[in-house]
This record gives sequence, C-alpha cells and structure tokens, in this order.
Amino acid sequence: MRGITTSQPRTRSPSPTRREIHGFSRQTKDLCWSVGKQVKGRDPKRWRFDAAGNLLCRGLRNCQGPLCVEFDHIHPISKGGTGDLSNCQILQSRANKSKGNKLPPPRGQELRRISDRTWRDLSNEDLDAIELAVYGDVYRDGKLYRGLPSKARKEERKEKGRICLIM
Repeated sequence: MRGITTSQPRTRSPSPTRREIHGFSRQTKDLCWSVGKQVKGRDPKRWRFDAAGNLLCRGLRNCQGPLCVEFDHIHPISKGGTGDLSNCQILQSRANKSKGNKLPPPRGQELRRISDRTWRDLSNEDLDAIELAVYGDVYRDGKLYRGLPSKARKEERKEKGRICLIM
C-alpha cells in the first residue's frame, strides 16, 4: 500500500490574511499618520502634510481628490516590502497612484514631482467647509466649532464679548 499514514490528523498552520500581507493594521496606520507633518492651526488628528508636501484630510479615504489620503508602502510589497511602520507613509491618493510600485526615490525627489498642488488654491474658509462636511464640526486653533468659524466669529462680536462657539 502506497501513501503515508499517521495516527494524528493533519493540521494546517494558520496563514496570514491578505491584509496582514498587503495592508497595514489600524495601529500601524495611526502611527504612520502621527509621523506626518502637522498643519498649523488645524487638528492633527484630521489634517497632515504627506511626504510630497500635499495637504491631506484623514476623513477623505478611498477617493481621488486633492485632499484624499492613502497609506503607501515606501518599498512596494511586490518588491519585498513589508506592512510594518518603517515601510509606511501617508500620501495623497493621486501621488500614490502615480508612484505605483516604484522603489523609493532618493530623498523624496520624485515625490515632489508627482505631488498635486491644487489644494494650494483652497482658503482657510474652504478647509473649514470641507472639515465641517467630513466631520460635522470644525476644530481650528484649539477651538471646536459646530458650524463654520467665520459665522461663529461674527456671532461672538454680536454677543459683545460673550463667547458663543456652539451654533
């Protein structure tokens, strides 16, 4: 009789999930986000600059707009990269698509070339409106507004010194 017989049942070792191989864990994403350069006057949990200098809003994911964020493998998985923090960077979605699976550029030179600077035309009021639409409130300069800060500031002046931030 050919074949191998054993008294113990054959068990499979647990294989890693696709996310563990190709993606980043929630904890790694949070740490990766915290490494990005902060935006002055804005909530660092919501706004950062990426490695190419693009402005990003964390609430805008899975989209292709100028403020949309993706978590990028610096060294691509297809070329031996891992899913750990040392291989993670935040990038604007368009810049990440343009980068593709290329190896890391020297000193970020290529990242500057593929950055999308259309966000530079946005005013603070525009960013407030985006933040309000994404999060339902605006956190700016250490204050929480339930509406647009420009409207709240007008109301503050009308109240003759009485602070009225929640609309």
